[in-house]
Amino acid sequence: MRSGSAGAAETSATAYVSHQNADPRAPIQFTRGDLDAARAAQPDLPARAAEIIADLSGASPELQAALAAHDAQFITVRLFDTCAEDGDMVSLSTDTGATFGPFALTNAGSTVSIPVVAGRVPSITLHALKDGVGGITVGANTSAGTWYSGILPEGGTQLVSMMSR
Repeated sequence: MRSGSAGAAETSATAYVSHQNADPRAPIQFTRGDLDAARAAQPDLPARAAEIIADLSGASPELQAALAAHDAQFITVRLFDTCAEDGDMVSLSTDTGATFGPFALTNAGSTVSIPVVAGRVPSITLHALKDGVGGITVGANTSAGTWYSGILPEGGTQLVSMMSR
């Protein structure tokens, strides 16, 4: 873990207060504008720039069948470090067996396309793998706005739901 000026940059960032005040039960909100039609049509498309592709090797039978039949939808979310870009590392997993990462959080962010089966949006677990300094601060950006995680310690997790607006 770094200290000194990196720690001050993290905790003095404007968004840090949003993380301190974040309600861990608040869902990431999305709209139809966040649906990724290209990924739904071809779930095995190569990664685009700054895109984290799901590892589907542990996918549930329901998700595997939907993907094989091209019957899954994908919700696109941009994940980013809202405070100091200090080396935070995270991964995601869904209750349908899709995993993403590990990947470094940057201020520019990375896009994930989360598979959805039969209109049931999966629950997501955010895994805090490595803390740069001051706690892991994750923002999720969709067409409905920005969601803020709590300030996660290294090794911590946060269960995240998603909700259509």
